[in-house]
Amino acid sequence: MSHDQRLREITKARLLTNRINVTLSLILLLGGWMMWWFEEFSLIQVLLGILLLIPSLLMVHMWRRTRMLLRFNEAMEYQRIVWSEFILALVVVCILIGIATTIILTESFSLSTVPLLVMFVTALMSRHVDQRMKQIDPEHVTYANLARHKTKRS
Repeated sequence: MSHDQRLREITKARLLTNRINVTLSLILLLGGWMMWWFEEFSLIQVLLGILLLIPSLLMVHMWRRTRMLLRFNEAMEYQRIVWSEFILALVVVCILIGIATTIILTESFSLSTVPLLVMFVTALMSRHVDQRMKQIDPEHVTYANLARHKTKRS
């Protein structure tokens, strides 16, 4: 499959995952509002919980991206790197959910900077993995290619 075909397919899949993420975000907000309304948690706990659980919505995008990239190239090394990127995202989401749970239950805000640090390190690692996939498969669509295509399209 050519680079342009992959780019079109990934763009179409991103639109679908964006719709799914909006729906899940509304469900998350409604659930948080109901918890506050029924006085299960304070307003600050609900807001922090919602803010720190939002990264789990990235897993919808990462799952679709992983499935799509696995279809694009059947080389074993490429597939191993694709799965490692997905596992990295899954570990980060689990860490963020753990931190969110700790903050909500203990009301200890000393951990509130840790998610930002974790997400920064993950972004650097993801960029490295993306470049490695580009080395293995010259037709691979990187995040930079997607950003350029999105800018050009709008």
